[in-house]
Amino acid sequence: MTDEPIANWSNEDNVYIGAHPYWYRYAICFGLSGDLFFEEGIRRLVIEAKSYCNRCPVRVDCLEHAIKNEEVGVWGGTTTTERRRELRRRIRSRGASQ
Repeated sequence: MTDEPIANWSNEDNVYIGAHPYWYRYAICFGLSGDLFFEEGIRRLVIEAKSYCNRCPVRVDCLEHAIKNEEVGVWGGTTTTERRRELRRRIRSRGASQ
C-alpha cells in the first residue's frame, strides 16, 4: 500500500480529481458515482455501497487509507462512524499490550 493521497474532491463534478493510490484502479467502485458512497444518512445507499465493498479485492487497502486519512463516507466496507470505532479499538488495544 502507498501513502499517496487520493487527491481532492470536486463537489461540482462529484468526483475525485488528481492522483489516486495505486490500488484504486482495482477497486470495484472505480468509475462509479460518488453519490452512493457519500450519502451515509440514507441507509439503503449505505447498504448498497457496502455490497460493492464486500466484493472488492482492495477492500483492506481502502479501509486502511480511510482510517489513516480520516475520510468520510463508505470506505473499505465501513461508514465513518464504524471506522472511528475501529480506530478507538486499535488505540485501546495498543495501550493494553504495552
